[in-house]
Amino acid sequence: MKNTRTVVLILVVIAVAVGVVWYMNKDTAVAPTSDQAGQGAAVANSNSKNITIATNPAVVAKGGRAQLVWSTVGFNTCSINGPTLDSKVISPVQGSIDTGVLSATSNYTLSCQTKAGKVESKTISVIVR
Repeated sequence: MKNTRTVVLILVVIAVAVGVVWYMNKDTAVAPTSDQAGQGAAVANSNSKNITIATNPAVVAKGGRAQLVWSTVGFNTCSINGPTLDSKVISPVQGSIDTGVLSATSNYTLSCQTKAGKVESKTISVIVR
């Protein structure tokens, strides 16, 4: 139950962050190319496209697991790749996925493509101690 509440809270925080970023950039020609949203979270912005990915937790013990949670705006297709996920096609809007058992610090890359074919990616790490 605690993990479910935590994931829901992270999704709410991500949704709010995406909304704020969109609102702040809606009238600008060029948005920042990257922005830190806090420990265990990363945001990439480009014009009206956003990629947000977070880990919960950001640090796990050897043999532990983490949830990757993402939200995107302005993309048609997305996939996530990492040592325990082999280019898994995912929802281009939002979602979460379990990393599986981790034995070493692992990087996960969320890559999304627009209808025009432009690809943007964001990488995040889950630290294993």
